[in-house]
Amino acid sequence: RLFIRGEGMPEDEAEAAIWYRQAADKGNAEAQYRLGYSYQWGQGVTQNAGAAVQWYREAATQGHIQAQGALGELYILGQDVTQDYAAAMSWYRLAARQGDALSQARIGLMYQEGQGVPKSTAEALKWYSKAAEQGLAQAQLVLGMVYARGEGVAPDLAEAADWYHPAAAQGHVTAQIELASMYATGEGVQKDLVSAYMWANLAAAQGDEWARDFRQQLSEKMSPEQISEAERRALEMAPSE
Repeated sequence: RLFIRGEGMPEDEAEAAIWYRQAADKGNAEAQYRLGYSYQWGQGVTQNAGAAVQWYREAATQGHIQAQGALGELYILGQDVTQDYAAAMSWYRLAARQGDALSQARIGLMYQEGQGVPKSTAEALKWYSKAAEQGLAQAQLVLGMVYARGEGVAPDLAEAADWYHPAAAQGHVTAQIELASMYATGEGVQKDLVSAYMWANLAAAQGDEWARDFRQQLSEKMSPEQISEAERRALEMAPSE
């Protein structure tokens, strides 16, 4: 699955599907979307790609954001429908105009990759920025990488760090690793081994082996007091259970 869009589905899937169908037949867009999701993934009903597309479309034409995004995903992947970049872009745009960050990011990727549209770094950055400004961590990471690597723009490590930070703060491992490296070398940020250790520690806590090794390398250059401070900061940054 490209994106998971089934938040809030009831646990009793079969019974839920019955209620969704009744409401969907009466034109309820939310029920139509949820029924489409149920058919797409076989939750409470027999999996049926055609029915999924049908109900997604019913909801999407009423302006349902998640249904519009779901149709965009199906068309861009060629999943249950013939792959059609133009159709994908059309549905993504409808959702994106309503503020859907996932769809905004997908439009950015389509412009970056030239999927059904001419490649355009300017358009890609515009749409990634819209998604990133809404807090989508993956879009923030992509912007960081674009500026770090100078992909269609002048390299700007400081700008890259500015985008890595919010993604890393949300727990994105790659962004945490990038910041750990940047703080260790002073590229784009002021060199700070405590911050480097903190980000490496957070990534290591999520199981990243490179981060574990890098944390060990950093510890050999740090005092016990610095390590203690870095671990304290990492504990404050870690999500509460």
